[in-house]
Amino acid sequence: MRSLGSRYEKVQLIEKRIQPEISTKSTRFLQATNAEKILLRTYQQVIYMAKMQIADSSFVVMVDTGSSDLWVSCSFVKNSGCSRTCPKSNIVIRYGSGDVCVVPKSARIKLGSLEIDEYTFGIAHGSNVLDTGNIRSKLLVGDSQGLLGLAYGSISSYQSRAGQLIDYLTSFSIFLGQEHNNESFLLLNGVDTALIEQQRWQPYVINLKRSAHWTIGMTGFRVGKEKSIFPCADDIPFSGSSSSCDTIVDTGTSLIYMPNLVYEGFTRNYLKPIGCVLDDTSSTYICPSSKELPRLEFTFDNASFTLSASEYSLPASPSHVYIEIQPISTSMITVSPLDNSWIIGATFLRKYYSSYEVNRSVTFYCEAGQCGSNNTISTPAFGYPTSGSDLLPNTGALMSPATVMRTLYILLVILGVVGIFSVILSCLRRCSYKRRPLGTNGEYGANYNAGFTPRRI
Repeated sequence: MRSLGSRYEKVQLIEKRIQPEISTKSTRFLQATNAEKILLRTYQQVIYMAKMQIADSSFVVMVDTGSSDLWVSCSFVKNSGCSRTCPKSNIVIRYGSGDVCVVPKSARIKLGSLEIDEYTFGIAHGSNVLDTGNIRSKLLVGDSQGLLGLAYGSISSYQSRAGQLIDYLTSFSIFLGQEHNNESFLLLNGVDTALIEQQRWQPYVINLKRSAHWTIGMTGFRVGKEKSIFPCADDIPFSGSSSSCDTIVDTGTSLIYMPNLVYEGFTRNYLKPIGCVLDDTSSTYICPSSKELPRLEFTFDNASFTLSASEYSLPASPSHVYIEIQPISTSMITVSPLDNSWIIGATFLRKYYSSYEVNRSVTFYCEAGQCGSNNTISTPAFGYPTSGSDLLPNTGALMSPATVMRTLYILLVILGVVGIFSVILSCLRRCSYKRRPLGTNGEYGANYNAGFTPRRI
């Protein structure tokens, strides 16, 4: 979680690449079957928190689909021996804005009416999570006292005999409302059908690429009316295919994180020309509020979702706004130079109600006629656009890693086939020299019938 003036954001460090297959772990712990709404508190529209019980105490925890662990700060746990340094029995969880040292414990937990015995949680130590009254911790903001991860056990830092919380659910949905109201909520095992009908929303189901984080595939991106880019596509892309960009849906992150090349093109061509400057404190751009910013469009499968300028910016002063976009970096996720991973946080999720079906899909809800195939971008999916695009550096056409590997594979196959035929022809030639009788003029092959005469090489 990094300071954004008075705003904050958080992303979890992924220390190893996630395996591509979707988890088949059964929901053998499934307990809660009835839909239940849990109201969320919000802090400046970037952090959303729920109240839950651990043992006999109540805690306010950030709701985070981008991680899997449950922990609370030692500052709020009695007789925890709170320490500014990491205890010897600790496990370190690394986040984009700092580390947290946790000591695993087991206790009965309760979220709404869902109760789980012997659930493993962490008591967090270290200066990043201490509450000293005058100085708040770097990782906890607003009223938050800890963090509740709603992703899968494969990325958990400590395994629980009771499993992960989502092992007890078939689905859940999250609605992120505005500041100073009570409309934000976490709904276990269902969606708010009354809200969906009232708002006339339509569901757009995006299949998971893998069950670790809530990872879906982005198949296209566009700024304003410019040419769409398909940075991960080799063929016509769909979310569940390898031709889409890994995109983590993360309620614990306040911003949108772009691949570095896309971000560089976006800031160079759309932000800097209108007087936007990089704020060193928040690591985000600050722009004059009087200037016009372009609309952004994100495509998953054949459904496109847009954000207007006011939907990806926050007031910084009466005359300026923060741009809620940053480049993805190795402090957030393990990336290669040509990696195209994205993270979509509260900036996107404030507009689109989202539901999460365990091991299957993420669904975004959108006003009828505003999303979906009628609004889908139509540029052919041929990887990165050429140097004429305003979204990428003018370095000529670029290919995705998959395209490069496919091209090399095809070249190797062609060279192999050519080599085999060359060997065969060479053998045939040597054999023909040995078998040919002398002709009348002393030349090899002069007496062969025309149909069997070997061709000269």
